[in-house]
Amino acid sequence: MGESAAVTGVQIPSPRYRQSRRLLGLLLALLLASPSVRLATAVAQPGKTPAVALPPAGKTAQPTSVAPKIATPTARPIAGSRIKVASPGATASSVQKTSETKETTAAPQLPPPSKGLLEIHRAKLRNGLRVVMAPDPRAPTVSVCVTYDVGSRDEGPGQKGFAHLFEHMMFQGSLNLPKGDHSKLIAQRGGDDNGSTSSDLTNYYSTLPSSELRLGLWLEAERMKSLAVTRAKFENQRAVVSEEYREDVSNEAFGFGYLRLQELVFQGYDPYEHTPIGTMGDLDTAKVSWVKEFHRAYYTPNNAVLSIAGDFDPATTLAIVTDYFDDAVPGARPKYSPPLLIPQSSERLSVIEDYNTKAPGVYYGWRIPPSGKKHHTALQLQAAILGDGESSRLFQSLVRAKAKALNVSAWTEDHRGPDAFVIQIEIAPLSSIDKAQFFLAGELKRARLMGPSDAELAKAKARLRLQLLEEMESNEARATLLGEYEIFYGDARRLNERLAAIDTVTQEQVRAAAYIYLQPELRSVVEVYPEGWTVDPPPAFLSQVHIVRKGGNLIRIAKRYGSTVAAIAGKNGINPKRPIYPGQKLIIPIGARGQKPHPRIHTVKRGDNLIRIARKYGTTARAIAKTNGISTKRSIHPGQKLIIPPPEKKKRKKKRKKSKAESKKRKQTKASKLKRRKKSVKKSSKKRRSSKKALKTGKKSSSKKTQPKKSSKK
Repeated sequence: MGESAAVTGVQIPSPRYRQSRRLLGLLLALLLASPSVRLATAVAQPGKTPAVALPPAGKTAQPTSVAPKIATPTARPIAGSRIKVASPGATASSVQKTSETKETTAAPQLPPPSKGLLEIHRAKLRNGLRVVMAPDPRAPTVSVCVTYDVGSRDEGPGQKGFAHLFEHMMFQGSLNLPKGDHSKLIAQRGGDDNGSTSSDLTNYYSTLPSSELRLGLWLEAERMKSLAVTRAKFENQRAVVSEEYREDVSNEAFGFGYLRLQELVFQGYDPYEHTPIGTMGDLDTAKVSWVKEFHRAYYTPNNAVLSIAGDFDPATTLAIVTDYFDDAVPGARPKYSPPLLIPQSSERLSVIEDYNTKAPGVYYGWRIPPSGKKHHTALQLQAAILGDGESSRLFQSLVRAKAKALNVSAWTEDHRGPDAFVIQIEIAPLSSIDKAQFFLAGELKRARLMGPSDAELAKAKARLRLQLLEEMESNEARATLLGEYEIFYGDARRLNERLAAIDTVTQEQVRAAAYIYLQPELRSVVEVYPEGWTVDPPPAFLSQVHIVRKGGNLIRIAKRYGSTVAAIAGKNGINPKRPIYPGQKLIIPIGARGQKPHPRIHTVKRGDNLIRIARKYGTTARAIAKTNGISTKRSIHPGQKLIIPPPEKKKRKKKRKKSKAESKKRKQTKASKLKRRKKSVKKSSKKRRSSKKALKTGKKSSSKKTQPKKSSKK
């Protein structure tokens, strides 16, 4: 113990003893600060959720009747080292390098990282699993994402929506994890997890504190190797997916219109003709046996990409990945054989009713090249110029200037295969689809012939760059994006080339892409009307909000909207004699002064002709043909949309007003007739007078007719 002095019965340590204690304390503090010791001392605490002991790396524990309890190791093992995993109640001495432990598979050597936006490391395990890592020490979090090369395009006949249904099954437990424990373990450590399914891929991602990276990797390896499937779990998740369908499609405004647009744009091309949500009919007929077959076919290491982003060491992490994923058995993925893509030669049109909408809307779609191919980036910029934000061309034209639409947007679907360029327009109350389409045609013609200005192109490029940087803002977004690029293009490092690809696009390339692909005859159109629109038009008294400006009054506002002062005052509960103020919001009842009703639209059915349709709506075949610009001699086809004019009122024949020349001629004719009449009357009266004179002189006319004597000429 060293020398000590006795003072009032108290033992006081000597200076040498105090110095040795300080050194010992400093050494102990340094030892406790070591990550390997923090790992070993992370044992279950009384009163807290018991930690769970991970199974030895490279092995899968046998199923037990009691759910295993996992104590998550938090250390970062050294690459190539042999690790003994902690069990509940383990101490620092229980986790150490030992020569008795079985040798693990050596991790593959990491090539130098790529330079650019992200530091990207790529590796490949012997079972075919591709590993992509992007370290970023700025925040003590890490995200793990496993992306499988399977989506709704891989679904077989009668299996529409099955890829999405299987995504839900991946959260229902595995051989060593009961149902719900996957997300529960992540949530207990302050993390979150989720999954998503698209037409081209399915990914599962989680975000955890960087000290819990090993747990995130073990959880993904566990469900890749040993998914637990039961009929009860399957039926439960089928009900969940059906509810999602009702929320995302059945209760979403214009949702049915979007599904119909996909069918038209990719007509005859089954991989993209339907969306990942699938159909209720196919979901109802799905079988449990399909789940096991689907997992065996597509959820294999050689069909997946493991991407990691955040605060971690690449070499150490690759060693852990090798430990947990190297024994996953590869499989033979079914060959993807897309059908022949038939070129589109004419416009495709469809009209549907949607009970979720209260005003009409329209979708326009064009088929364009796949993501990453020639012209695709130029078309992405064209979509940003036309309909991305309030400063876009279509918004300024259709919404601000012409008031023909409530909202306009344009985008590309960014498929791995044939892609789609989409424009959506929500029609304003006093407008119609035909009016909006007229102005849209002008803007598209301008895009095809003139191209964007320097300012428009610079703004569009800035928006695409901003979108890319926002997608890479979090570790979770970076991890999912790396997996997507690895699946789509075969190399995640192409993500670092994305900004350069955007910056090199020219104005002529944007114009040429629009000229090639955005032609009127190559588009597909889906017109969406509220339920009952084609039979019973909605009431004319629609509402619109008007913000009063300086100098505005009720008379001007009523005149502008075709309403009346009394109708506006009554709708807003104000006195029409009192003034209104700038900034005040008024609800305008449109059509209060007898606006034209919305046109009736008839969708031609099999067996219809113009005469039958005219009799049904109380009009004439000639009026229908004239309104729609068609000939009465030409036939109509099922699915064709016809605008029905209102019934014609019988008009009384009015006397035609005669011109001045006709009136003058008539007067002259009348005068000449009167003159001739007077002359004849005068002649007859003279004859009567001569007859009377003859009677008076006694000369009687003989009964025999005598020839009149010829008067001799003098």
